[in-house]
Amino acid sequence: MSSLQENPFVSPAAEQELVTPIEEKREKRENLPVAASLERRRLNHIVDSLIVGAACYGIGYVIGFVFAASGTFPIAQGRPQFPAYFWVVVLSSSMLFFCFYFILMESVFGRTIGKLLTGTKVVGENGEHPHVMQVVGRTFARLIPFDPQSFKEDTGRRGWHDTLSSTVVVLSNPKSVEEETFFQ
Repeated sequence: MSSLQENPFVSPAAEQELVTPIEEKREKRENLPVAASLERRRLNHIVDSLIVGAACYGIGYVIGFVFAASGTFPIAQGRPQFPAYFWVVVLSSSMLFFCFYFILMESVFGRTIGKLLTGTKVVGENGEHPHVMQVVGRTFARLIPFDPQSFKEDTGRRGWHDTLSSTVVVLSNPKSVEEETFFQ
């Protein structure tokens, strides 16, 4: 006996609305992104740090070569003695590369090389591709001195650069990993 016969005042549309939200929640639950584990996040950080560090070393080497080739610096013990502004130029160039790397990679591709290797990507809290300003905020929040310590086990899988920019690092192919839990 259908509920229409039990209660003649219930419309068929109202009966469908009672059943539909449960089914929709199940479907949405299956499509939720899976948050990346702390181990994957640490590996992302290590790989990206090696890439940025190597590039910054190369930038410093090239700038040093250009400054030394100009011949305007005194040479002591076979090495040019660089003035203080040389180090300002090297550090500024390195910081610009750091920002350029993360902003370009995460705003265009949604991932850095480290995230590509670990199968993760950056998304907004609603699961869509992050906006450029979210990525810019995320990049500058990485410069907070204690940002790496914000990844304590008890605080979850999001650091300050995630929470301040309203972004999440998720698995790019969540169907292949069952051991990680759904982000809620």
